[in-house]
Parts: sequence; structure tokens; C-alpha cells
Amino acid sequence: MSKAILYVRKEDPGSILIVNQKGGLRKLYCPFRVVCIRRIRSIQKYTSVYVEEVLINNKEELVYVIQGMPYPYHHFIVVISF
Repeated sequence: MSKAILYVRKEDPGSILIVNQKGGLRKLYCPFRVVCIRRIRSIQKYTSVYVEEVLINNKEELVYVIQGMPYPYHHFIVVISF
């Protein structure tokens, strides 16, 4: 069952830390699945894709590398079970 995620933090290029509404903490390793919530470039809304790498851009914002291309993380929700 998926739970709402309140916080995402980059740990290293291969993982992120996520916190759910109940305070559950989990380290998620690449590749992990996300669902697009806002169409961006060639990725349609509601499409499920895999994050290959996690980066930080020059504005210190989280970026997901998907099919070799960087995308801002806020266009996606992480699909996990706690």
C-alpha cells in the first residue's frame, strides 16, 4: 500500500531518504519507480518510469535522471510501500 511522502532528501547519486506521514523513514535505492503528476517533455501525466540517478542542480533542487535525462523531482511522486 502506498503512503503519502512528506519529505525527500538526496543521500547520494544512488539513493534518497523519504519520510511518510507517520514519520517512517526509508532509504530508497535507484532504480526506483515514480509516477509523473505533471506532463514534462516526452513523459505523459500518470506514466510510471524509473529513476536511474538522483542529482542536485545549481539551485540545490532535487533532480531525477530518467532515461538519461534530468527532470525536476516535483513532476513525480515516488511509488513505494512502507
